Amino acid sequence: MTSDKTFEKKRVLVTDHEQKSLKLLAEKIEVLGFEVQTASTGNDALKKFEKFLPDVVIIDRDLQRINGIQLLMKLFFNYPGVKLVLATDDSTNYKNFQLKDSIVAIISKSSS
Repeated sequence: MTSDKTFEKKRVLVTDHEQKSLKLLAEKIEVLGFEVQTASTGNDALKKFEKFLPDVVIIDRDLQRINGIQLLMKLFFNYPGVKLVLATDDSTNYKNFQLKDSIVAIISKSSS
């Protein structure tokens, strides 16, 4: 017996103001089997979010126009339940920055 339901990939929206980092992270996530879209500005991320409706958003703190923290807050308040990951060069400054269960991780972008 086969199911009419098709497997739906989890969707991830990746944001980063640096194109090289954006492309690299998106490729790594796609290899893991996720459907990925990218955005390099906060405004672009909001537009893509509304069309793509991702399960997870990886947010670069240093986005332009709308910065990462502003984007995070907009998504948190307007789309409850979406999982948010904050990517920053200095994750130590955000150790206690939590918005209930929506922020699932704060990760460091630095390689050191």
